[in-house]
This record gives sequence, structure tokens and C-alpha cells, in this order.
Amino acid sequence: MRTGDGRDAASRGRARSRQGVSRLPGYSGVPLRRSMARSCRAKEQGMSRGKANTPATRRRSAVARALVAACALASGTTHAPGQDAAPSSASQGTGAPATKLGRFEMEVEELAFPSACAYLKDGRLAVVETYRHRVVLFDDLAQRVAEIGSPGSAPGELWFPKAIAADDDAIWVCDSGNDRIQRLSLNGTPEAVIATRGAGEGELCDPGGIALDNERLFVADTGNDRVQVFGKDGRWLTSFGETGRAEGQFNRPIGIACDADGHVYVADSLNNRVQKFRFEDGKAKFVRAWGGWGQFPGMLSTPTGVECSRGMVLVADSRNHRIQCFSPEGTYLHEWGLHIVKPHECEGRIHYPSAVAVRHDGARAAVCEPFERRAQVFGPVAEGTPPEAVATPFWERGAMSHFGQRLSADGPLMAVAEPDSQMVMIYDTRHPTPIQITTFGMDPGSTPRDAPPPFGSFNEPGAVVMDTDDLLVHVGDTGNRRLQVFRLNWQAEQPLAFDPAMAQFVRAYDLQELTARLRAAPGAPALAWPIEITAMSRSKANESFIADRRNRIVLVFDSEMNFLRGFGHEGPEEHRLRGPNDIALSPDGGTIFVADVLASRVSVFDREGKFLFHVGSIGEGHGRFLVPMYVAVDRSGDLYVSDPELEQIQKFRIAGNEVTLAGAWGRRGIARGEFFQLAGLALDAGDRLIASDYANHRLQFFSTSGQFLDWFGARSYTTGLPKQE
Repeated sequence: MRTGDGRDAASRGRARSRQGVSRLPGYSGVPLRRSMARSCRAKEQGMSRGKANTPATRRRSAVARALVAACALASGTTHAPGQDAAPSSASQGTGAPATKLGRFEMEVEELAFPSACAYLKDGRLAVVETYRHRVVLFDDLAQRVAEIGSPGSAPGELWFPKAIAADDDAIWVCDSGNDRIQRLSLNGTPEAVIATRGAGEGELCDPGGIALDNERLFVADTGNDRVQVFGKDGRWLTSFGETGRAEGQFNRPIGIACDADGHVYVADSLNNRVQKFRFEDGKAKFVRAWGGWGQFPGMLSTPTGVECSRGMVLVADSRNHRIQCFSPEGTYLHEWGLHIVKPHECEGRIHYPSAVAVRHDGARAAVCEPFERRAQVFGPVAEGTPPEAVATPFWERGAMSHFGQRLSADGPLMAVAEPDSQMVMIYDTRHPTPIQITTFGMDPGSTPRDAPPPFGSFNEPGAVVMDTDDLLVHVGDTGNRRLQVFRLNWQAEQPLAFDPAMAQFVRAYDLQELTARLRAAPGAPALAWPIEITAMSRSKANESFIADRRNRIVLVFDSEMNFLRGFGHEGPEEHRLRGPNDIALSPDGGTIFVADVLASRVSVFDREGKFLFHVGSIGEGHGRFLVPMYVAVDRSGDLYVSDPELEQIQKFRIAGNEVTLAGAWGRRGIARGEFFQLAGLALDAGDRLIASDYANHRLQFFSTSGQFLDWFGARSYTTGLPKQE
């Protein structure tokens, strides 16, 4: 497991830090002052790591901190790690000058998908570890001092929490897997549970953001595309917003923040903008919006976090790998963060930030990066310091640098969704290294908000199905709420070449219309939400099986998308789906395997939807899962399951209702057979198991017994390491 400096996993959660040093243009060496600071820091860490809190230890630590402070002065910084810079005199919302942040101070490592963070009034940093169902508190030197929560649904227990806020008296957590908000005391004692799952007033669906003012609680109700407002006593007050692209409408709102002047800011993620509202007299009034899909300053690509601090609005601009700072009017001020160059590097390099939090004195900001399993802490930047570089433009990355999480292989062809560039890539897998033969998709930023998105464009392409028999590619266009179908003008015997015009649009199915048709069908299930294509698979009989995570159901349609049946939503509680994330069919189409991530297991049904049995349960041993995200089935009917928290693929042999573990491989890392955020699985015509090694920006190939065969992707993640066993 990578810890950055040779420490073992027992040291997880500790920090790496360095003092910021101005660089001369074109100079790539390590300045003497930085070397001094590192040496001093090493002495401090060596004195304090693992030592008892004795008077002698405290004296040695004080000496070490003084030495670090001296090094900091030598390097031109104003304070050492663990010491606050002088607080700004500006107050939040006043518009007075604020401290400009962006200088790297330290890294908090080995976090289990840290989705969000918040500073408590005493300066401790609270980080949400989504995959471990808890909140972790760190002191000013990034040492773990407490853990709050455990897996479950009882008061005080958490299940895939995603967001956090804090005031003087309590910690408020978006307990997203339980579709509720929990109020906890500052020491973790449960005090209140707010809301239940649903689409009605005061009900929540996958809440993804939370913010507080003096009297109210604002919740980004992500699955319902709205903001809900509660009193701090838990009473529902009002809500605002609905699904759409117009002013005041939302498309997956996630981050949310309040300023001191009664304004609410919402990170409207799939609309690639921030919206500002004024909340007064119990109602929200739209004020303005800014952003738009793009890479240039002031433009956004899937913003997921927002924070207000001392007259600034900070935005976690996820797919642009940076933090942008705006005035309350939306005027671009500055940004920080550079896209990584070397695998998993830190020290100010930011990779898919999900959230940003500023300490109450304005002197520190923490940035969560679940993609890298870490948080970084940034301090003040000296006035006039120029940026070191700019982030890599997303249009220059290409499929060889970034792959999406979902892929589908059928016969000699493979389709890979790539949400960063809003594209789908097609590969010919008949070669040892797959060859890209076409790419299709379109920039969503080119579409006016008052016009429907053109066919062939995507907004968050997700589920993808390759059908080589009919040369069709089915793409779940998540943000545009539709299913698009394309035909490939391809022949197996034609010369190998890249053809940008190979994919031709065939048709699109509007999911709102499809939902209306389904609801009118006799005996159809009652859906609380419009159909959402989380995952999809097709049988040889041209039936489409759609896993709908929001409705917790599998829906089956014929070749013309007429509703046939639904399953997984009825029967005993233990047979029902809770969070279907992926779906795969046996070779004969008679058995359906569903990765139920919120239940930490795989549920198995027959073709008609009758529940058969479960595979796995929550845990870390063989045959158990923490986050079973994706599934695949080979031609023998064996099942493969990927788990990004365990970074492991497990293989199961299915014989009737008997399940046997047939193999397991993988661990966290960058070498062959190692993974970082392991994602989707598929099998090609040569019986190679293809795994999306998502955060390593590559695909890896294995035999069905788990032997590493090959990989391809970003050069820095594949070059210089042997390819064969």
C-alpha cells in the first residue's frame, strides 16, 4: 500500500508536509531552503512519531517545532505546520479582503474515499470516509484523534455518508446510504435523525451536500434535484428547485454553502455551474448563475463542492482538477491546483477534488480527493506569487490518458464510456493491445440552455452496452436523461484504421417519456422517480435489463423499449435491492447478477426476476465485500466482482444455488495486477478479463484464473514496468 514515504499502513492518516518555496522560472532543482525544511521536518516527525506524551517528549517536540519554524522563516513562509497564520480581519460575507489560499502544507493519507470535510470550531478537521461509514477527526498536525460512527442504520450509525457540516454545538452528516441527516454531538453522540427516504416534502434521496446558517439546515437533495430546508430542530420548512437546465433548476446538485448575508450557493454538478439564491421570508429567490462546461478560468467541469469564506466563494472544480475562487457576484478571482503528472503525486497537485472547507480563521483550506484517497491542506500564498502552471486541458487528455469506470465487450469490439471528455471510445480487441477505431460524442457546453441537447451529444455518459451482432452501441446519457443508440459502420475484414465517422446516431429514448409509458402499463411497478439507467445489459433475445439505483429495481424492456417486467423491489426485505450499481447476465440469459453496493453483496435472480440467492456479505475476508461495485460473467458462467475499497477482483463458481470462491487477486498499488479505484469489468472474445483500473488511468487484462496478461493506458502508469509474468 502506497504511503508516500515508506511508512506502513499503521501510519495511515498521518501527514506529509513541506514549506512552500518560490521557484525561479525554469529551475527544476530542490532549493537549499526546502531541503533544510525537509530535514527539520524529518527531525520533528522522528521525535514525535509513536512516542508517549511525556514531559521529555513534549520538550523534544517543542524544540523540533521551533526548528521547523526557523526553517519556515528561511524559506520565506509565515508559519510552520501546526501553527496558525495571523487571522484575517475580514469577516464572512462582508466583501473585505480575504487571505489568498493555495500553498501546499500537508497531506492526510490513506483515507477510504474521503467525500467531504469540515473544520470544527476548535480547528479540528472532520473528514467523511464514505467507504468506511464514519467521520474521522484530525488535529492541527493531521493526526487522527477520534472516529465517529460505525456501519449501520441505527441512530449514530452511518451508511455511505457523503457530506458534513458543523456549527458550535454539533456535527451534521449526510447519511446518504440511509437517505437521512444525522445530528451528532461534537464527541459523536447521536442527537437527532432528520428525514427518511422518498420524493415528498421533507423526504430525501441520496443527499449529497449540507450547509448551515444560524437557524436553518440546507440539504442538497441530490436524487430529487432540489434543495430542502429544515430548522435545526429537524422540522421541514420548505424546498426549492426541480430537474432541469433553466435558472433555479438543478441536475444533480451536490455541494452547498451559505454566506453571512442570507445567500445560498449550490454546485449544480451536471449543469456545470454554481447557482446563487437569496433566502428570505422563508423562500429562495434565484439571484444568478455562473460557470459553463469548459477548462478556462471561470468555467467549470462537474463542480461538486462549494464553500463560502470571508467574501469569497470557493468551488471544487472536480474534472478540471482545481479549486476556483469567485466573488459573491461570480467574478473569477484566482485558482489553485495542478493536474498530476506523476502517478498519485501530491504537494499541491490536485486530482478530482470533491469538496473544499476553510478553517474559521480563513488561514487554511482542506481539499478532499476521494480519487486519490487523501485530503490536502493549503495555507496562505504570498501576495504576488504567480501560478506554477496550468491544468492539462481535458481535450488533450484523450482515451489513452483517462478511461471511464464502465466498459462493455462483445466479440472483437469493446466500448468504454469516458465522462471527462463526454465521449465513448470503441476498440478492436483482436490485438494484444486494443486499437481505438472510433470515438463519438459532443461538447455539452455548445448547447444553449433553452434548447434540448442535440442527439449524439452526452452529459455524463455512464452505462454502455456493445452489441456486435447488430453493431449497435447503447449509451445511458445520464445528465440528459435518455438512452441513445448508435450503429457502427464496421466490418471485421476491413483494414485497421481510425474512422471518426464510424458511429452513426440511430435513435434516442427520453427517459421521462419512457417512465410515463411504464406507469401506464398494466401491472407495472410504481416508480417514485423517473427511470435512471445506472447500468445496463442485453440478452441474446434483444431484451434490455436496466439497473435503476434510484428506484432500487431492475427493469426489462424488449427491443423497442416496451416494458416487460420489473424485479428486485418486492418480496421479503432481504431479497430486495438496495443500491443496484451493475448488472450482468449468464451466457444463456437465464441468470441475472446484480451488484448491490448498498447491501454489500451480489443478488442473483432468474430470467423472470425470481430471487435465487446472494453472493457474499459485508467484510474483508475472501468471499466478502466492502463495496461490490461491478460484475461480469464469463462463457462458463463464472462470476467476477470488483471492489474498489478492497482493490480486489473475486471469482465465484456458480453451480445451481451453490457458490464457491474460485479465486481472488489484486491489492492497492501501481504495479501489474495492482489497482487504484478498481472499477468496471468485461470479458472479450479471447476470454481475457478486462478491468478498469480507474485511478491508475489504465485497463488491465487477466486470464480467467487471474494471471496478469497486459495493460494499456496513460504512459506514466504503464511504461517502465514488465508486462508479462
